Amino acid sequence: MQDPISGIRSFAFNAKLGVFAFPQFLVQAQTFANIWALGGRSAANGTFATMLHQWSRINKSEAFMKSYDDLYTKMNMFGSRARSGEFIEANRELAKSGFEHVGGEYQLSDDAMQHRFIKNEWNNFLDAGQVFFREGEKTTRLGAYYTAFREFRAASPFKVLTDTDRATILNKADMYTANMSRASASALNSSIWSLPCSFLLTK
Repeated sequence: MQDPISGIRSFAFNAKLGVFAFPQFLVQAQTFANIWALGGRSAANGTFATMLHQWSRINKSEAFMKSYDDLYTKMNMFGSRARSGEFIEANRELAKSGFEHVGGEYQLSDDAMQHRFIKNEWNNFLDAGQVFFREGEKTTRLGAYYTAFREFRAASPFKVLTDTDRATILNKADMYTANMSRASASALNSSIWSLPCSFLLTK
């Protein structure tokens, strides 16, 4: 049973997005300006890796991943060049982190505890209507993560990743996406304060 505060926020969130509103993809894509402003030379690699990652959603076979990695390795923009195998490593680490998945952890939605195991047609319609928002947000998360990973590997090309390193990369990626996940939410984004403060800081 959804509590009234979460219900009102959910309604406002969907009303703000619009249903099947393609402009939401462009709105979310503006975050790349933040990634390029903060990511320095690594941002170009991160943006290219985003395109390769999207291709891998169609075909992620070993042969194709090797081809993507070869293309990524050949890129040398602004003096930032990846080692062989880096794209595959970053893709694997991203999959384990779950950072790319857009759901209830998005700060303005923030309803992960209200997961619906049984959905009705209205719920399915609203979920489908968020497709352009979710894809736009996913794209910026990909760009942020790959930029943060390239930045880490530029400084430590041969280091074996530790949990501390993974947390550092994720924190940097979250910063590149303007801290829009629940991990960066304050008390103003919970309880009754979430109603007047939900949309004060939006992309």
